[in-house]
Amino acid sequence: MYNNSPYFRLEVVKFYLQSGASLRKTAKRFGVSYKSVFKWVKLYTKEGEKGILAPYKRPWNRTPENLERKIAILKENNPELSLRKAQRILEKEGIKISIKGIWNIWRRYALTGRVREKPYEPFGPFTPEAKSSLIRIKKMLAEQKLKEAAKIANSLPSFPRDSVLKKIPEELLIPRRKLERLFFFFGEIPFPEYSKKAKNLRKILEKEKLFYSSIFAGFAELVALHWMGFPEKEAK
Repeated sequence: MYNNSPYFRLEVVKFYLQSGASLRKTAKRFGVSYKSVFKWVKLYTKEGEKGILAPYKRPWNRTPENLERKIAILKENNPELSLRKAQRILEKEGIKISIKGIWNIWRRYALTGRVREKPYEPFGPFTPEAKSSLIRIKKMLAEQKLKEAAKIANSLPSFPRDSVLKKIPEELLIPRRKLERLFFFFGEIPFPEYSKKAKNLRKILEKEKLFYSSIFAGFAELVALHWMGFPEKEAK
């Protein structure tokens, strides 16, 4: 059966580069087309393993990354900000973008479009970018390359609900990733420890004016206090 998984493609490329076999002999050995091998080798030569394992390509018409972050920070700093108000703020700065464009960015950063079943969780959607990055993260972790895995995780607009985040040391992650990571430890670590971690993260996020994310740290803190039986602290 034809196998087109990222790891299979990498195996084919490495065999070609290490064995000295021709493209056609490599293709015949693995039961794939000559054109496929040529394309994979070219991609590997240009981008390395990342190009093979993470074929996601940022769409040409997607908002530039620096502008995306700017639009995301608007919502982080002002959780109550509406789409139209955000659009007006950007227009005053000479930035023209549609309501849908702003919403799409906020959704990628998990700043809107909450899942109805679990609206209190901070996780983002399983976008093509996230899925591609998860493949790379899992490979880095399998090779014990923790810093590299953390770097990929930290670069994402938001992290989807995948427990692989638990395997990355907390100290290597940015505050938002630490928050997403914490949710996987609910019920696994003592509630006093969980509450303390949530509280510390909330304060860090508030200090950095990431108020939208701090709300979710607050949710985590509240739930832990509830299970600990501290209604007065919950109310406060």
